[in-house]
Amino acid sequence: MFFKLDGVYYDAKGPIRHFSIASSPTEQDYILISTRIRDTPYKQKLASLDEGSEILAWGPQGDSILHNDHSKPAVFLSGGIGVTPSRSMMKYATDN
Repeated sequence: MFFKLDGVYYDAKGPIRHFSIASSPTEQDYILISTRIRDTPYKQKLASLDEGSEILAWGPQGDSILHNDHSKPAVFLSGGIGVTPSRSMMKYATDN
């Protein structure tokens, strides 16, 4: 998804970033993302948001889909930030 933060100034990449969703569709009260907080205006603003803060978001875009055939095993091989969509699919599979 894309996330725009107001009040982000002097960031070379601007006030919009895209993040993979780590939460499952079974987790309806929030959207979970994962990122490394760095010393950039965007990431510092993101880290300073209070719980319940509202921001402009749109998407999602792209595909990461787990099959629905529970008789077939699924194997996940991920590294780095690739654990984000994998976490979402594993949580969904265990919840269902």
